[in-house]
Amino acid sequence: MNPQLQAAFEQSLDGVPEWVAELRKEGLDRFAAQAMPTQKMEHWKYVDLDFDLEDLAIASTPGSPLPPGPYVESLGAVAATATVVDGIVVGIDGDLGDGASLVSFREATDADADLLRETMGRHIDLGRDK
Repeated sequence: MNPQLQAAFEQSLDGVPEWVAELRKEGLDRFAAQAMPTQKMEHWKYVDLDFDLEDLAIASTPGSPLPPGPYVESLGAVAATATVVDGIVVGIDGDLGDGASLVSFREATDADADLLRETMGRHIDLGRDK
């Protein structure tokens, strides 16, 4: 893993419960152990895979949200919006009703760590490629 990604990963462990840190570490280990996909795999057939994951970087500051236009309008009515720009959550707004909420992971961990611990990762296919 390149140094910037390693630093970002280490920073993601700050202030989270130990069980979350362990899940993240296990996830990173599983990811690192997976082979890169190839274009011989049907669902990667049309993807340009001519890059090295080591060359990827994380944005240090968010860019700009998508401007209004056909794509944003095609989403239709929404109950809540999480604005993520370059991997950084820059805003959460809305009301889902019926006791549901849209919050940051840290807020969810603080609010109901037991529920998160019970359900996190239950629906992830661990056999998938990168």
